[in-house]
Amino acid sequence: NEFGNALKKLGIGPGWKITECANKVLGNKMFAMLKNQISAAAKKQPTKGYVVVFENPNASASSSSVKPKTSPKAASKKMTFEEKKVDSAPKKKPTTPKSTASPRTSRRSGSSSRPPLEMIEDGGNNKVIRLYHNIDKYIKSAAEKGPKGYKIVEYNKMFGNDLKELGVEIGWKLTKLGKKDVSKAFYQMTKTNLGVEFRNCQNKGYEVTFSAPE
Repeated sequence: NEFGNALKKLGIGPGWKITECANKVLGNKMFAMLKNQISAAAKKQPTKGYVVVFENPNASASSSSVKPKTSPKAASKKMTFEEKKVDSAPKKKPTTPKSTASPRTSRRSGSSSRPPLEMIEDGGNNKVIRLYHNIDKYIKSAAEKGPKGYKIVEYNKMFGNDLKELGVEIGWKLTKLGKKDVSKAFYQMTKTNLGVEFRNCQNKGYEVTFSAPE
């Protein structure tokens, strides 16, 4: 489209990589996470734009800074942005500093400063954990007995390993949502309440308690 043609006029073509967005090194993360990060930057200040760094790993030209001309259509959609175009010789990948998180916090390499979850209280077979994403991104669940209860049946690829690292295993039960006992609540109701809790507490996270089966 017209935006792709605008990039093409700047000399940016297939095979180029976006290595930075809004002054943050993107790192080696999953495509979906990178796409969401760039999308969030675009929405944060639509009238001011956002800065991305394109890098061509196959070229060795010196770097240059270019401001693209903004077409009237682009301006009307508030999608103008400043771009730094970088042609580089084989370049060292950005070094991700070693995590300084405590053993009670799970932090995956290349992620932002906030981990996807953290341990609040480790009671062995009962673990209180703060989650920062929808619970479906950590686990797949099912009712424990009949229509009631809530148990883990599988880890989700996105954040399942982070939960596993804290010692929460498949077969464990969700027994509390915040301070409320949900061990005998209807599965569908608990699942709905988890979604509501996540939406209400996205920035500060929400607490859940997992317990080992008896």
